[in-house]
Amino acid sequence: MKMIFAFIALVLAGCASLGGGAFREIYNNDFVGITPEAPPSQVVGTWSGNMHYFQVTYQIEADGRGLACLASSESNVMQLKYSNDFVIQSSGQKLKVDSVTAQKLSLSNTWVKGKLYQFYRDDDLKNASPYCAEKLAKM
Repeated sequence: MKMIFAFIALVLAGCASLGGGAFREIYNNDFVGITPEAPPSQVVGTWSGNMHYFQVTYQIEADGRGLACLASSESNVMQLKYSNDFVIQSSGQKLKVDSVTAQKLSLSNTWVKGKLYQFYRDDDLKNASPYCAEKLAKM
């Protein structure tokens, strides 16, 4: 029995050390209290890419507000805000803007160092998932 508890403790400690940053972001979510900022003009627009097993489309407005659409087996649309060079989803996930060109937006998360997510300008929603294209076209 002691071995089972020791194993469970070891597994939980490992999960906390590997994903603690993500857990902290989501657990300490203060999305409503964040004041959006106007992003650089190159960031404004619609961007599609992949994050893990999600196909993601971001619509970022000139006032720093927008929408994030995630499509997988469970798809949803949530609010986002731009603040201090971060794209912040209402789920609490924060993504840092590492670089942006007219056609490519590179974002990194704060809890896996060196992991970049590439998004490509998609103002006509041709690279968005069918779910996201339908939902975002109506908004």
